[in-house]
Amino acid sequence: MRGFFKGWRRKMGCVTLCLALSIVGIWMRSYDQWDSFDYGNTFVDSREGVIQRVWDARNMIFSGGIGSEPETIVYWRVPYWSIVLLLTLLSAYLLLVKPRVAKPKIVGEN
Repeated sequence: MRGFFKGWRRKMGCVTLCLALSIVGIWMRSYDQWDSFDYGNTFVDSREGVIQRVWDARNMIFSGGIGSEPETIVYWRVPYWSIVLLLTLLSAYLLLVKPRVAKPKIVGEN
């Protein structure tokens, strides 16, 4: 068992798997609780399985023509399942790929 965790890939695979499991917990919590925080001109909330970022862009500089107005609200919606899926696939790759065997160095050959 000790030899399994030799190398950085397996260790990072365990870290990404733990991260994916913690995000699953947050995902399940989002169906019961509504978490949000506000910083500057950005509001981020988490509910019903989606992370949503609402960004007030009125204070940004836009290069537009005469009579054009900038969008005032920008929405970014990221479902939790997409983050969990990517982390799980990365973790599976890091854990299941066979480590490379180092070639023995031969002294005296060019």
